[in-house]
Amino acid sequence: MDEQYSWKRTEDIDIDLADLVYRFFRHWKQAAACVLLTAVLFAGYGWLRDSNLQADSTKEGTALTQEDEQAVTDALKLEKENEELKTYLDNSLLMKLNPYQKATHVMLYCIDYAQQQELPAILESYLNFILNGGAAQALQQEDSRWNIDKSYLAEVLSAYQKTYETYYLSSAENLPGSGMSLPAIFYVEVTGSSQQETQKLAGDMQEVLKEYSAKIVKQAGKHRLRMLNSMERITADSSLQALQRDKRNQLSANETSLKAITDTFSLNQEAAYRKAAGTQTKEQEKEDFEISGTGGKLKRAIKYACIGLLAGMFLYGSVFFCRYILDDRIKSTEEIRRRYAFPVYGEIKPECRKTGNKRLASRQDAYGHTGLQAAVRMKLACRRKKVAKLCVAADFPLASFEKECLKGIVAQLKEAGIEMSAAEHISADTAAWDSLAETGNVLLVCRIGTTTHQMLDSALNFYLQNGISLIGVVVFLQD
Repeated sequence: MDEQYSWKRTEDIDIDLADLVYRFFRHWKQAAACVLLTAVLFAGYGWLRDSNLQADSTKEGTALTQEDEQAVTDALKLEKENEELKTYLDNSLLMKLNPYQKATHVMLYCIDYAQQQELPAILESYLNFILNGGAAQALQQEDSRWNIDKSYLAEVLSAYQKTYETYYLSSAENLPGSGMSLPAIFYVEVTGSSQQETQKLAGDMQEVLKEYSAKIVKQAGKHRLRMLNSMERITADSSLQALQRDKRNQLSANETSLKAITDTFSLNQEAAYRKAAGTQTKEQEKEDFEISGTGGKLKRAIKYACIGLLAGMFLYGSVFFCRYILDDRIKSTEEIRRRYAFPVYGEIKPECRKTGNKRLASRQDAYGHTGLQAAVRMKLACRRKKVAKLCVAADFPLASFEKECLKGIVAQLKEAGIEMSAAEHISADTAAWDSLAETGNVLLVCRIGTTTHQMLDSALNFYLQNGISLIGVVVFLQD
């Protein structure tokens, strides 16, 4: 610290949280008034806002414009699409598969002993049966396990034929004139959520194809259908993963779009939308009735009042905190001790009102400090510093009880041979400056809530510049 400010410990002013909280709750009446006023204002705003909306709705009437009707129609279409997509995602076997562990059973079938001209029809009959729902329907009749929607079951069934090579086709053309053709080869794939389910589905599929083969013999021509072999495989299917992700993203995007549309609906549009969608329950009808009446307005007014309570608490707390920070007045004795280096001889509460040593000694505040204790501490300090004359200076007018307490201190010091005089409002009393300079020693009087840091700094600078020695400080508390 510079020599000019040797009486300061620090330039910073710390925030005493305990004192801040104490002062905040000490002004609970002002806080309650602010909170209640804000709640009333918010509740009134909510009531008037609902009244205006209801008036606008009455002016518009129940009829919707063409644009409003189109918005309702678009929302209904989008909601229907979302419901269908949700149903598909919840029930589809394909959407429930694990794309990283996709279990597939591949069966290789051969059609032989068929006439060359009949073979294409026979082969396409099998492919059509598997790919277009016939096999799924037969599986439902085969086992109750597959009693689900045929479209979901068909998604996990697949059949295909590989393209023949050129030499294979040439061999078929050079067959003897018996009319028999080369055997036809095709593949059948089934997929399940697990290996056990896939094996069960493959076994049922074999039985279904065996039964269907007898029908095709009568309809398309004689032949023999036999399974050459079958294989199981577990693979990671990136295309299935992409398909599942696309479906879920589509549902999420649709729900976002639907919310964006319905959020802009007026009361009439919302009522028409609920009625057309068939989602309006009796409770919602009752709620709509209350919304349009006094009950609904009262509910929203209470809601706005609750918001107002929170806003009022925040507003009052913010203003109080800012005032506390910006207030330059000394707020506690501890604040003086933390910031300044001179001794503090004690703090005296307003209860010490009567003159005389007996009264001064008997009255004690909650901190255990008394005017007598302050006087004894000052007496010891004056003896240590060999001070015979002392001036008590206050930069504000003293109250009656403060004058009485100082008279008691004067009497105590006089008994110890120390002469003490008092001067109030010292910064404006220029006549007392000469006496102060002649005495050469000063005891400052501070009052919590009145004395400011600027007043204290100015006084200390004045005493230091004029060679006046500061003995210490005595602090008066307010009611």
